[in-house]
Amino acid sequence: MQLLLISLLCSFCLLGSGNQASTDEADCDDPNVFLAADAALRSYNDAKEVGNQFVLYRITEARKKEETGRVHIFFKSEIKESVCQVKNGINWQQCAFKENEGDNGECSAHVLVNVESKVCEIYTQNCSIRKVLEPPVTAVEHTCLGCFNLIDTNSETLLPIVRSAIKKMNRVGNHKFHFDIENLTKAERQVVSGWNYNLQYKIQQTNCSKSLFPEWTPEECSLDQNGQHGDCFTSVFVTPNEEIRDIRLDCHSSTGFCLSCPDEVEKEDPELLNLIKQFTEEYNSNNNHTHLYEVNEVQKATRKLRFSIHICLTSTYTGLLR
Repeated sequence: MQLLLISLLCSFCLLGSGNQASTDEADCDDPNVFLAADAALRSYNDAKEVGNQFVLYRITEARKKEETGRVHIFFKSEIKESVCQVKNGINWQQCAFKENEGDNGECSAHVLVNVESKVCEIYTQNCSIRKVLEPPVTAVEHTCLGCFNLIDTNSETLLPIVRSAIKKMNRVGNHKFHFDIENLTKAERQVVSGWNYNLQYKIQQTNCSKSLFPEWTPEECSLDQNGQHGDCFTSVFVTPNEEIRDIRLDCHSSTGFCLSCPDEVEKEDPELLNLIKQFTEEYNSNNNHTHLYEVNEVQKATRKLRFSIHICLTSTYTGLLR
């Protein structure tokens, strides 16, 4: 483009504006006009380093000034982008238009044609290209039918579902106190024949012990600021009639105690500690080890008809048992 501008300025200085004033109108079918347009378009395509070649769409205006053995051609043309890349050795006349999204432009040129040799000399050429801008693509999000989709945790629809889950956890769990929800952190819903819900929420111990309040009621029980905290991951199915069914709980306190396990026993349960003491004393008295053992850690405790305990023992001192 810089070379074209320099050529334009030089030609203007050499020829002056008076050259076109003394020209005659030329027929667009004049072979010399086509030779000039062909040479100018070849020059324009050769100067391009990237992109596609342009092809001649039509000549809109042509004038000429004849001299001995040569003729000055002044013309205007419209060009369009083709499907052929530049620098591929293909003549623009062999290329098809690039449909719809192709750029287009207008050119004006002054070309000197040698009538006998058909050799053209391009004095000036100026092309203005109009870029075709692709319309912006707007991303549209659609809800995935059959997928779990996030829903607002403040939705009133969730309140009875969460309360049913809390009620079941307090009923089946073995913690001595009832728990209540502290904060609902995530909720998602899947549309099936009804609805599946996945809920994540924080829970906290209340001031209601199960010995005094066998049934948990949110109106009577308030959160105990000094009580244990916990996390729940709950799945719930709700029928098309909005009946809450199939509540699956996975709730644990901050100490790791399973609040939704019917057989779970708190590690600090007095009855459990008393059994551990009896077990340790019996273990130390009934073996011939040179060490006494004590319980180092209660890893897990569950209760059915009897206690099932997994414990670790550590040696306390060396010495024969008497």
